[in-house]
Amino acid sequence: MIRAIAGVTFRALAGRRRTLLVTLLCSLPVLVALLVRASGRATDLDTVTATVVDRLVISTLVPLVALVFGTSALGSELDDGTAVYLLAKPIARWRIVVAKVVVAAGLAVIVTVPAAFASAALLGSGSTWLPHALGYAAGTAIAASLYVMVFLALSLVTSRALAIGLVYVLVWEGILAGLFAGTRTFSIRQYALGVAQAIGGPATTNGPERLEGMTAIALAVAVFAIALVIAIRRLQSFEVGEAD
Repeated sequence: MIRAIAGVTFRALAGRRRTLLVTLLCSLPVLVALLVRASGRATDLDTVTATVVDRLVISTLVPLVALVFGTSALGSELDDGTAVYLLAKPIARWRIVVAKVVVAAGLAVIVTVPAAFASAALLGSGSTWLPHALGYAAGTAIAASLYVMVFLALSLVTSRALAIGLVYVLVWEGILAGLFAGTRTFSIRQYALGVAQAIGGPATTNGPERLEGMTAIALAVAVFAIALVIAIRRLQSFEVGEAD
C-alpha cells in the first residue's frame, strides 16, 4: 500500500513544470561556482565555498524546494478535495504520511544534494575538497528531509502553509536564527551546518560557532519525529466530510 501511494505521489510531484522550475533553481549555485572558478580566484576559497553553499543552497534553495514538495505532497490534495478518495479507504494514516514523506523528501534530496556537492567540489582546492563537498552534501540531505517533514505537517495544520513557510524561511532561518546561541537550537539550517562542519571540518562553515555534529543530529531527529507525530495525529483527526 505504501508503494502504491508513493507511486501516485511521485507522479503528482514530479510534473514537468515543477521539475523544470526546480532544475533551474538547482543550477544557480553551480553556475555561481563556475563563474568564481572562471574568474581565476585562488585565495580564500573556503570562505567563498561556505558562503555559496550556505547562502544559496542550504539557506535558500533547500527550503524553497522542500516548501514546494512538502506542501504539495498532501496539502494540495486536501485543498482540492481529491484526498477524500484516499482517506475513505481503510488505510492506516501513518502509512499515508510515511509514503508522502518518503517521496517528497526523496525528491528534495535528489535535486538539492548534487547542487551542494557540485558547488563545493568546483570551488574546492587541495586535498580538502572531497570532505568539504561530502559534508555539505550530508548537511543538505538532512536539511531537505527535515524541511519537507515540517512543511508537510504544516500543510495539515493550516491551509496557509505556503505563506507561513515562506515567512519562516525568510525571517527566521534567513535573519534571526544564528544571531544568538539559543536560536541555533530551533534552526534547521543550523543543524545542516553543524553536520557539514562535523564531516568537512571547521573550514566548511563561516560565521558564528556552529552546533556540534552529534547535537545537530540529535536535534534533527527530534524535530523530524515531532513533525511526523503531528502530521499523523492531524491526519487521523480528519473526517471524510471535512476533507471533501
